[in-house]
Formats: sequence, C-alpha cells, structure tokens
Amino acid sequence: MAETLRKHPAVPERANHPMVVNCNAGVGRTGTFIVASDIIRHHGQNPQGGTLDIDSKIFAARQRRSVKFVQNCGQYQNLLTLQDNRNILLQAMFEAAV
Repeated sequence: MAETLRKHPAVPERANHPMVVNCNAGVGRTGTFIVASDIIRHHGQNPQGGTLDIDSKIFAARQRRSVKFVQNCGQYQNLLTLQDNRNILLQAMFEAAV
C-alpha cells in the first residue's frame, strides 16, 4: 500500500522522500515495515533477480537505531517469506501501480 501511494499522481515530487513510520515502541513492527518496504523497492528496481541482504540491513539498523529492530522470530520469518516469494506476492501490486 505504501508503494502504491508513493506512485500516486498527487505526490510525484515527494516520491523519493523518506516515509515516516512508527509503532508503539518504534522498533519491532516499525523495523519489519522498513525492511519489507526495502524488499519491495529493491524488487521494483530489480524485478528479474538479485535479493536484498536482509541480515545486513537489520544489523546496520540495529547499530544505528535499536537492538530490537525486527524484534522477534515471527517478524524475521515474515521478511524471509516476502523475500523468497516476492515475484508471486509483488507482481500484482506492481502491475496495478503502473
């Protein structure tokens, strides 16, 4: 949904600006959303291949932000599932956004 909104004609001048997201503590769910967004963007730029290094992304964010960035196994597993199945899961979204 965030990527679809980013491509909306009403916000073209802001399409590449950072998005602000936050959950109650601002770490687990927020971190999961940020990494998922990065996976989606990476796939949009490289639809035929190449995967985002999720572990490096999380490690770097934990160094800068919080050791709880992507807080639990379920959140991490959801990111791995999105990464592994991105072609199937994201194809319809990218087709609708064009």
